[in-house]
Amino acid sequence: RMPAINQLFDGDIAIKHVNGACFRVEQAAEEQARADSFEISPTAPLFGTKVMLAEGQPGMNEVTQLNANGFTLESWQLGQGLTMPGERRALRVPLTEVRIVAVGEHFLTLSFALPKGSYATSVLREIIK
Repeated sequence: RMPAINQLFDGDIAIKHVNGACFRVEQAAEEQARADSFEISPTAPLFGTKVMLAEGQPGMNEVTQLNANGFTLESWQLGQGLTMPGERRALRVPLTEVRIVAVGEHFLTLSFALPKGSYATSVLREIIK
């Protein structure tokens, strides 16, 4: 999805950052301003038996990835009552409560908050590339 991680496409499933609700993007051009202001973001699937797949080109990309690895959505029906329903996750997440404090002459302390399911190590990797 890189380098177009900020761009919505027709058929995408977007997430509202304020409440985590997902919806299908019918007209990406009409929703792009909301993505630009970080109100919404495109998502990617954590595959499972009930995950909602995108449509259009994003949906074709998701199915291609699924099939290229020899899976179907039913692959997550594990038997003996075990199943993984799947879900959608935002492709980008807002950093909040960001603070950088100088500690002495050569050190900084960085702190920030992330939404549930996000990883601080991923943020740090992007910072220190």
